[in-house]
Amino acid sequence: VYLMFKHKVGILPVMDNGGMSGVITDRDVFKAFLHISGYGEDGVRIRCQVKDEAGRLSKILAIISEQGYNIAHTVQIETSPGMVIIEIQIEGQVDKDLLHEKLEEAEVEVPTVVAPKFNV
Repeated sequence: VYLMFKHKVGILPVMDNGGMSGVITDRDVFKAFLHISGYGEDGVRIRCQVKDEAGRLSKILAIISEQGYNIAHTVQIETSPGMVIIEIQIEGQVDKDLLHEKLEEAEVEVPTVVAPKFNV
């Protein structure tokens, strides 16, 4: 994927036993990213902004688990030196206000807690 991006290649052949058996495209890569991150799935997505330091992700996940929620996916994105955004996809229904409160008590900035509605 890195080489596809670096060299502006949008499609590659898939070889099997010396013959071409298919292709992989940049669209296939986008689809895989969406699947891995949980975008487009039902549930609740929480966006947390925290210092990039050991134990922060573990603390956030523990708070969510203590409420009895199942964590489906996480994505971590560096926003600036020393800071990251952690997005967490939770399955099912969530008491968004209570979860927001619990995270902020743990000094986790929570810009958004949403149940996204996707039209596919």
